[in-house]
Amino acid sequence: MDLDPAELFELCGDLDDEGHVDVSAVDTDGDGVLDLGWTDLEGDVLVVADAVHPITDGGRSTDWYRHEENFRDGVLPSEASAARDDGMHGDPEQASSYWYAQSVNGYCVPAAVAQIVGEWQGTNVGETEVVARAVEHGWLTTTDTDGDGTVDDASGMTSSEAEALLESYGIPATTTHGGMDDLAALLDQDRDIVAYVDSDEVWYDAEDDGTDGGADADHAVVVTGIDDENVYLADPGDPSGAIAVVPRETF
Repeated sequence: MDLDPAELFELCGDLDDEGHVDVSAVDTDGDGVLDLGWTDLEGDVLVVADAVHPITDGGRSTDWYRHEENFRDGVLPSEASAARDDGMHGDPEQASSYWYAQSVNGYCVPAAVAQIVGEWQGTNVGETEVVARAVEHGWLTTTDTDGDGTVDDASGMTSSEAEALLESYGIPATTTHGGMDDLAALLDQDRDIVAYVDSDEVWYDAEDDGTDGGADADHAVVVTGIDDENVYLADPGDPSGAIAVVPRETF
C-alpha cells in the first residue's frame, strides 16, 4: 500500500509496558476515522502482512473533530444510528469495553472521561493518565488523608471542569439538561454522555422527590443505553459497573 506519511494520523500504544510500540492505528484517507491497524502479536516489533488489519468498528482518531463533514448541526457523527430493533438506544456492551472502576473516591469524572477518550481513540488510555492531566491543569485536587504517601481522596470535578478535560483531548463537550427522551436521542446520534447523578438513588434505589434541583448529584457515570424499562450505565463507582442497570423511574 502506497501511503503518504504526511496524510496519516497515527495512534500508537505499548500495551505490555515493554518499551516498544505493539499496537498502532492510522487514518489512511484523512477523514478522521481510523481505518487501518497493526497489532504485534508475536512481540517482535516487525510489521508483517498478517499483522495488518482493517479497522471496521468506527474508531475515531483524535483529530476526528477537526473534520467538518463529521458534524451536522452540532450533532456527531453525521452517520447517526437509529434505535436498534430491540428498542435499545445506545450500545452498553460495546461501551463496557472501555469502562474503568475508579480507584479513589472523587475520581468518578476522570474515570468516566477515560472511558470516552478510549472510545474516541480506539484504545484504553487509563484512569491514571487522565487523573494526572486533570491535576496538572488544576481541575482536580488529590489528597493523602492518612499520610502514608498514597492518594486516597480527591476533590471531584464540576461539569465545566469535565468539559475542559474532554476538550483537552480534542473531544468537543457541552453541558446540557434534559429528560429521558433527550438522552435517548443523544444515544441514537452516537453521542457520549456523562451524567451527574445522586449515588444513593443509583446504588441504593433511594427515593428523591426532585425538589433539590439536582443538588444531591454527587457522582458521575457514563450513560450507555436506554430501553423501555431501564437505563444502562458504565458506572466507575461500582466495582462491577461495566454495565449497571437502573430502572428508568429511579434514574
